Amino acid sequence: MLPLTDLQGQVITYILQCLDHTGMPPTLREIAAHFEWKAVGSAQDVVNVLRKKGFLLPPNPGKSRQLVPTSEAVEWWAAQAQSQGTSSSGTSRLLRNVLRDRAPLGLSQSEAGRASLGTSASRSGSPEQPACLFVPVIGLVQAGSPIEAIEHASTTVPFMNVAKKSTESDLFAVAVDGYSMMNVGFLPGDFLLVESATSARNGDIVVAAVGDHEVTVKRFAMRGSQLYRQAHENLMHSNKRSFENLPPALLVPENNDFAAIPFGLNESDKIIGLVRSLYRQDVN
Repeated sequence: MLPLTDLQGQVITYILQCLDHTGMPPTLREIAAHFEWKAVGSAQDVVNVLRKKGFLLPPNPGKSRQLVPTSEAVEWWAAQAQSQGTSSSGTSRLLRNVLRDRAPLGLSQSEAGRASLGTSASRSGSPEQPACLFVPVIGLVQAGSPIEAIEHASTTVPFMNVAKKSTESDLFAVAVDGYSMMNVGFLPGDFLLVESATSARNGDIVVAAVGDHEVTVKRFAMRGSQLYRQAHENLMHSNKRSFENLPPALLVPENNDFAAIPFGLNESDKIIGLVRSLYRQDVN
């Protein structure tokens, strides 16, 4: 890993502190204001260098200010605190967990990062004191009409202070594109933390495949439930359609401009996972 200048170290520390305290990274404008720079471009220049040095993930095309630290950045932060003799009482919970879980002395920094943060769904805390969970993004889910979504993982995103509910290999993230789940706060560009699952309970928010590998995120409604009855009535009213056989379940949007999707009529319909948390990179 390439060394950082003092200024670059201060910027990545500020980004990590914002994630630790608020659950969201700062914007470029906030970085410029924090360091009293007159031009936002000064912040952009430092961010570009941090990406080249492997401390921030590259941005997705069309998305702005995606200041997502890598696991190496968290490990570097912990190493800095340890070298400065920072006591556990004076550090954040994220940093205390990283310091506690560091690999044995003698490993290189990259080896220590892999040992303490893992490879698939990496974390810098413990089940008792969850901190930062780095999860691979494996595709795109359109929160509207389904689209083909599950793709090869190419990047990771951090989820802060998320309790571990399954093995790390069962966790992944998907991006949202659409507004059908707007009323529960899912907006285009958001990332959802998903736990792999093949079944769901009534009312769960799920990532589901409908038809031939088309994937969407919706609320799961079992036949016979109040949620199902209401969604079915709305579906018949809006589309003036009825089913010869009622579907076993409906995938219900959280936006009245969208209709529920019949689920379970085809053998290829399946639950892929349960949504556990939300990560938003851009709040403006």
